Amino acid sequence: ISIARGGTTMVPLTAAKDAARRDRPWSDARGLHPDVVLAFENGTGVVLEEGPAVVYDDGGYAGEAMVPYSARGAEVRLAFARDLALRCRDERRYERSLHALRFGDRDCVESTEHRQRHRLIAESDHEEAVTVVFEIPRDPNREIAPTSAPPTETSAHAWRFAVEVPAGATATLEVEERWKTLSRVGLDGVASHQVH
Repeated sequence: ISIARGGTTMVPLTAAKDAARRDRPWSDARGLHPDVVLAFENGTGVVLEEGPAVVYDDGGYAGEAMVPYSARGAEVRLAFARDLALRCRDERRYERSLHALRFGDRDCVESTEHRQRHRLIAESDHEEAVTVVFEIPRDPNREIAPTSAPPTETSAHAWRFAVEVPAGATATLEVEERWKTLSRVGLDGVASHQVH
């Protein structure tokens, strides 16, 4: 390979065809529009080093991304654009209620149940149906209520819910998180009528 003085070049070290999919993940942290992500398993047979990537779709330029260090067989996710034809939001409602009281000789333990209700909404201007993946940050002390739709994927940091949005329409999904907290209240010097 010859490079002119002061010039640069990119040298192909490997070439491979691999199955890939286009994801549209969204969370509150991303703003109004979901990212467009190219997701694939590193089936090249080599370790992919960190570096820039150019994404082409249907023979045309689609965007750019940074490839993370990726071992053989690892999933690679490259966010290369924003889908401006989709608008997403999370309308939340928080509730808490007394779950139980346990009295001891000198204190009382109060158990409180918390509920965070998410109304996940996606509005589409696309001419065909698309799928949005809503991501809710995952707290190990919380659970998804059994009455909610189960997540399509669970990672260490997020619950993911895939929702198909019809062409030019709106789709909605209701999800409820639940968790309990304990607090201790000392009863020394508290009169019985105050306890009641």
